[in-house]
Amino acid sequence: MTRSRSPYFLRVREIINREDPVGLIDLGAPEDEYDPEVEDLVRWRRPVDAERVTEVFVHWFGQDATLPRGQAESIAAAINNARAAEM
Repeated sequence: MTRSRSPYFLRVREIINREDPVGLIDLGAPEDEYDPEVEDLVRWRRPVDAERVTEVFVHWFGQDATLPRGQAESIAAAINNARAAEM
């Protein structure tokens, strides 16, 4: 059974897949590979910051998934823009 996803969730998935923080999409992973991380980021009620983005990826993938500051900031800004567009 396929779970219905909100437009905001799908936009955040698109952002994360485009950035491919751990390189899994490049390796041929399916588009829903990062869905647990996307769910964590979508549930966050405050504006997302670079630290939160990095926390999520370190939580799921370990210390090796610490993102470069610029990449984490770019992801956070894109998520916040997507959130603002939803409101």
